[in-house]
Amino acid sequence: MIKFNAIEDYIEVIAGDRDAGTQKPTAQWIAEPIISLARYDTDVIVKMSTQTMNNIGYTEKQAKLAQKIILTYRRQLAQKNIDVSPAENPIYRLPIRTMDYSLRLYIEDDMLCVKFPYNQNLIEQIRTFGKSSMGRSRWNPDKKIWQIALTEYNINWLNTFAQMNNFEIDPAVTGIVEQIAQVEQSEYKICLTVDNGNLVIENATDSLLQHVQEHVGDLHPDNLLKLIDYSGVLGYTVDEAIAEAVATEYGYRFLHLITNRELKLDPTTMLVENNFDSIFDYAITINRLPVYVYEADLSGKLLKNIQDRFNEGEYFIYAKDTSVPDGAKVVYITKPVREPIPLLVSSAGMIYGGEKELMIQRAEKIVYCAAEVYNKKGNSGVKSFAG
Repeated sequence: MIKFNAIEDYIEVIAGDRDAGTQKPTAQWIAEPIISLARYDTDVIVKMSTQTMNNIGYTEKQAKLAQKIILTYRRQLAQKNIDVSPAENPIYRLPIRTMDYSLRLYIEDDMLCVKFPYNQNLIEQIRTFGKSSMGRSRWNPDKKIWQIALTEYNINWLNTFAQMNNFEIDPAVTGIVEQIAQVEQSEYKICLTVDNGNLVIENATDSLLQHVQEHVGDLHPDNLLKLIDYSGVLGYTVDEAIAEAVATEYGYRFLHLITNRELKLDPTTMLVENNFDSIFDYAITINRLPVYVYEADLSGKLLKNIQDRFNEGEYFIYAKDTSVPDGAKVVYITKPVREPIPLLVSSAGMIYGGEKELMIQRAEKIVYCAAEVYNKKGNSGVKSFAG
């Protein structure tokens, strides 16, 4: 009877990919199992044979399964003059591949990494989470791991996910989760304040302080208004005592404008209560010029107020293929523009469309003359301007 040295040889012969007598590969177009196989074994044997014919070794589970299948068909193979007794003490032609079946949550290259063997339920959970995750979430096919942005929301969600599914959680992940819990129990804010007579931004990162130094200026009393003005843009708050001092000197309208990146102004009362003029007073005081006034409805109401307030040469009615003259305090536009905007006043509260959205992104500060503000994310929750 014919015997083979390796388990792979038996599987390839059974699948019809190798001739039992010569042990040479058969033509693919005539390859078919040499014995009658159970339906659930046919695909498995064909795949295993194709794998080893391409010099890819079995995994540990595949190796055991291949041996079991060979011994299961002992009698049928004996009728083909094939002795399967060598399979009782299996020898493998190709190295057995060791598979990592661990379930792990860890951090690598400043990314959260989730590793687990194929599991459709876990895959669907990660995919669903990825749609609402704070930052990038992707499958890395080379490393066979999920890589997810290291953000507070993501690490909290994944830590709970890992606990519920009995993952090994790296101590670095646990440490960050514990730090977040501690911070949540204590008041924490990045705040412009006074410490021992000096202006400081408490809890600011080095990168934030460097940006302030390069683009806003020194932390010095002479630069106080500008530092306050950029608080809403750069994401730090202003100490209440400083804010009250500004309100006392300049009024609460000015305080609202200087401490917020976005505000909305009731269009029905903005001219009566002089709020519209307050915007220009603020912009001139802080030198946030020129102010771009966007009147999409072409009504001319805002334009008339501009013309009543400013002399010719101080305002500029924008036209295509023109450039804003030096010294202009106000630029009146009826269509979105592409240049950087220090302060945008918009009569439109509904911001849809690529050009409009890009204009909003280019504006450092925005006042919407609209009762409500909507964009592609829905109601933006913009504060009302009052005082």
